Amino acid sequence: MKKLAVILIAAALVILAFGCGAPGRESGAEPGGTGNKLVVYTSFYPLYDFTSKIGGEKVTVKSIVPLGAEPHGFEPSPKDIIAVSEADVLLYVGAGLENWIDKIIASVESSNLVSEELSKYVKLQKFAEITDYDRHGHVGEQQGIAVERAEAGYDPHIWLDPVRAKRISQVIAETLINADPENAGYYRKNYDALAARLDKLHWDYQEGLKKRTSNIIITTHDAFGYLAERYGLESYSIMGISANAEPSSKQMIRLVEFCKQYGVKVIFSESLLNTRASQVLAAEAGVAVLPLHSIAGLTREQLLAGEDYFSLMYKNLASLKTALGCD
Repeated sequence: MKKLAVILIAAALVILAFGCGAPGRESGAEPGGTGNKLVVYTSFYPLYDFTSKIGGEKVTVKSIVPLGAEPHGFEPSPKDIIAVSEADVLLYVGAGLENWIDKIIASVESSNLVSEELSKYVKLQKFAEITDYDRHGHVGEQQGIAVERAEAGYDPHIWLDPVRAKRISQVIAETLINADPENAGYYRKNYDALAARLDKLHWDYQEGLKKRTSNIIITTHDAFGYLAERYGLESYSIMGISANAEPSSKQMIRLVEFCKQYGVKVIFSESLLNTRASQVLAAEAGVAVLPLHSIAGLTREQLLAGEDYFSLMYKNLASLKTALGCD
């Protein structure tokens, strides 16, 4: 009985130690001093990764969309909303990507929460969704590719352009500094290191794609417009702007003809989306399938392997070099 009593008392002390922190900031001494960590919620993975690299040990970063999940079609639970209401900072892309974010912001009662829509700080481009692969549309400037396109809102996939990724990382750093000015120097130092890596990534893409024999990429859904714009590529998608759409038989037939006419050698697939359409198109066109990561979320395998934004962007570069015939 005495042994049981000791165990129960010890358990109670552990619960008291870890369960009585103030909401919002997480209690506990930080390395090199005392104080509370800033609690930051990001909408999904890329922002989580950038914020973690900038915030380091001074910040507790959490993702509303679970790591390993894809943000399209996600719906926050009441538990998610309560958790965000107790945080210090909320970071999200906006531009229509997180169609559930307004629900969270409207439900948050904490007047202390700072929310920041990062897409406001970069130049956005409108989606030009392909509606038909035939000879009745506009003519592509570089390849003579005729396709009908229809404007369909703004493209939110800004993190796939290293230059825009650097700008939103700067805004993240500024937001952390404003929320926690005592650690401003720490955040600036971490941002500078992240910015240098993004500059190097941009340079590597420029150099790696310089000697290409094609400009055309065909992806699962229309997520790579900013990357294509930055490096002079032409991006076309199987499923348009929807991550869940299915192309019709007519569209697939025209896509096969499109691939054959313009010598497309690779169809790209995304790990968090259904790859069936990509596989079918590749089989019909007689071409290969390679991964091109949107990095909107990571798979369980990627998480366990320690992948991050940079490792997947470099894997994307390798896939692009193969597909575009780079030396």
